[in-house]
Amino acid sequence: MERRFSIGRIIISVIAVLLVIIFVFMLYSDNNLQSFISQTSQTAFSNADQQQYEQLITNNTKKVQASIKDFGSIVLYGDNYSGNGTLANEIYKRINNELFEKLNAEVKRYPRIIGQFLEIPVHNFEVHNESLDTIMTRIGTETVFVAKDFVIPSKSNEGVDIYLKTVSGNPIDLSVQSYTSLGKVTIGGVVGKLSRSHSEESGAYIFKRVTNGDEINIMSGSIVSFATSEQYRECLPVIFFGNNNYSSVDRFIKYHSDIIKHQLNSDKYIIVCRTPANSELDIAMDKKFGSNYIRTDEEGNYTELSEKIYFRMKTLKYFETVSDSVLKAEKRIFGN
Repeated sequence: MERRFSIGRIIISVIAVLLVIIFVFMLYSDNNLQSFISQTSQTAFSNADQQQYEQLITNNTKKVQASIKDFGSIVLYGDNYSGNGTLANEIYKRINNELFEKLNAEVKRYPRIIGQFLEIPVHNFEVHNESLDTIMTRIGTETVFVAKDFVIPSKSNEGVDIYLKTVSGNPIDLSVQSYTSLGKVTIGGVVGKLSRSHSEESGAYIFKRVTNGDEINIMSGSIVSFATSEQYRECLPVIFFGNNNYSSVDRFIKYHSDIIKHQLNSDKYIIVCRTPANSELDIAMDKKFGSNYIRTDEEGNYTELSEKIYFRMKTLKYFETVSDSVLKAEKRIFGN
C-alpha cells in the first residue's frame, strides 16, 4: 500500500513537471510570436515613415547648406612651413567635425540622400621654396613687370620666353608647386598661361596665349597680372608664413595687410605668426591685427594649431550663422 502511494506521488510529480515544461514552452512561443508581431509592425511603421524622415533631413540640411553658402569657404595662404598641405587638411577636419559631425553621421544612414553631406571647403594656397616677395607675386598682391621686350605670337600653341622683375628690379623666381601652378597671367591685355622655360638662360618663363589673335609687341616695364588666386578671393583667409623670411617687420605686416585687402571680404581673416612671445614682431602683429592674430610656438603640431584657429574663428563669431542653422536642424531632426 505504501509502495503504491510512492509510485502515485512520483507519477503526479512527473505530470506536474511536464505541465510546467509545456506551460513555459507555450509562454516562450507566445513571447516569440508577440515579438515577431511587434517587429513586423515596427518594420511596417519604419517603412511608412522613413521617406518622411528622409525628407525632414533633406529640408534641414538644405537650410544649413544655405547658411554655409552665405559664409563661403576658407583658403590657407602659407609658405612651406604650413606642412605640405597638412595644416589645410587639419583645419578642414577640425571645422567640419566640430560643426557637422552629428548631422553628417545621421545623413550617412540614408544612402539616397548622401548628396546632402555638409562641409565648409578649405582650399590650400601653400607655396614651397619661394621668397615672400615671390609668394606675394603669385597671389597677385605684388606688382610684377616684364624685364625685356618680347613679341606675343599670334597662335595659342606658340610659346615665347619672357623675363619678370619686381619694382626694385629683382628677378622673380617662381617654382612649380604641387598645390599651386604658375597659373594664368595677363600681359598687354592678352590672357595666357605661364610655365617654366627650358632655356639655358636663368629666370626665363614661357608665355602662351589662351586664344589666337594678332601679334603684340610688349615693352619692358609692362605690368604682368597674376590670376592664380582669383578663385579664392571670396574665401576667408588663414595666413601663415612660418618661415618669416621678411626684410623688416613693417614689410611683413604689409604683406598680410595686402592679402586681406586682396580678398573681397576684408572683415574676416585669421593671421598666424610663429615668433617668440613679446618679440618686436609679436607686439607689432598684435597691435595691427588684434584678436584676428594668433601667435604660436608650435613646430609642426598642426592638430593643435588647427584647434586654436577654429576656436579663434568661433570666438570672433565667424561661424555664428552656420552654427545657429546647425543647432536648429539638429533640434528638428533629433527632437532635442
